[in-house]
Amino acid sequence: MKYAKKSKSYESIERVKKGLTAEEIRGCYACHTTGYEKPGGFVSIEKTPHLKNAGCEVCHGPGELHVKTINPQHIKRHLSVEDCEVCHIEERVRAFRYKPMIHGGAH
Repeated sequence: MKYAKKSKSYESIERVKKGLTAEEIRGCYACHTTGYEKPGGFVSIEKTPHLKNAGCEVCHGPGELHVKTINPQHIKRHLSVEDCEVCHIEERVRAFRYKPMIHGGAH
């Protein structure tokens, strides 16, 4: 995660938040943080700073069991374009001039 763009995803929120409402900023959290609105996920920068960036679980699902067992069967391993399009929808691609790179994250 050290070199992946996702490892600094919260910085994108910080860059654009001026002039946005709190609700608009919360709309960024689903894709730019880990586990927002999910059990054990990002709540706020003050309460869960360790989840402020988009980590592995954003794409691969909950990883607690995988971490404990080191078993790759306990995470989503083979991602599809549809998995990426949860966050990288056409509207966002145009708005942020994102160039899709399948599996380009930390891999």
